[in-house]
Amino acid sequence: MNNQINFNLGAEYHFGSVAFTKDEIIAFAQKHDPLPFHTDEQIANKGFFKGIIAAGAQPFNHCYLHYFIPNFGSTVVAGLGLNNWKFLKPVYPNQSISFSLQITSREPHAITGLWAITWHIKFTNKDGEDFQTLDLIVLHKV
Repeated sequence: MNNQINFNLGAEYHFGSVAFTKDEIIAFAQKHDPLPFHTDEQIANKGFFKGIIAAGAQPFNHCYLHYFIPNFGSTVVAGLGLNNWKFLKPVYPNQSISFSLQITSREPHAITGLWAITWHIKFTNKDGEDFQTLDLIVLHKV
């Protein structure tokens, strides 16, 4: 992305896709969400999801670290909140998911005069079905 970031209402950013391997899912979960359906294949295969699934935070964490911070981090002053985080479908190993961000709210922050921007983040599969959605509110230097 170039240095000209579009912070206009409705601006959209589409980033590539990612597929987490079983080993990546297990390693992330062991550190951040050590529930057996994330970490133990035998237990997971007998459970509700019939297999290992990614922790809910793993897609967001990947997007945030690999795309949000490199592209927008220089403008971030502080995080203000996270709303409506919905886990709509499980993410299985080697399942390709893509993610996009859209600015759904942009308003001056009452105390600082900087801009409070709400990013609607969406994770979808190859058929365009949503896996996960959330709204991230960030204070930016615009």
